[in-house]
Amino acid sequence: MLDRQQDDRVGMVGYFPPLMPVLKQMVKEVLVFEKILEHQPGVYQEDKAPELLPSCAVAIITATALINTTLQLLLEACGNCREIAIVGATTPLAPDIFKPLGVTLLSGILVTDPRGILRQASETTAWAPLKGLSERWISWLAGSYKINHECLFLSSIRNDRHANRCP
Repeated sequence: MLDRQQDDRVGMVGYFPPLMPVLKQMVKEVLVFEKILEHQPGVYQEDKAPELLPSCAVAIITATALINTTLQLLLEACGNCREIAIVGATTPLAPDIFKPLGVTLLSGILVTDPRGILRQASETTAWAPLKGLSERWISWLAGSYKINHECLFLSSIRNDRHANRCP
């Protein structure tokens, strides 16, 4: 889905473990900006993102940046990025809002069982998997597509709004 090349440097604001093994095989370098991961190669404190994102060709930004009010600063730092993705369960799937800001991909969930989500949230202290209560969706340019997270980097998906797997 993201236009990435082998010589790309990718900036990832927020750590997304499922994406890392695949992404590291496909690009030259991945810089992770995260508050809780420290002292690991390629991992920087979150406050380094505005300084280092301008050197990246691709940026993957957690939707939490909307909540903690850092998204505008991060998007400004992504001025040299060919691709900018906002990802995570809280991503607003609203391409018309984000496209003028340079965002090329949105990946989030669509809640299919709001009462189930509320019940789960009231019964647990941590978010359990939302399986059966939501669907993963990706939005870019003119369309929205149901996906599984592997599709994001492994292949293109059909122009089929109800695609449930990578082609």
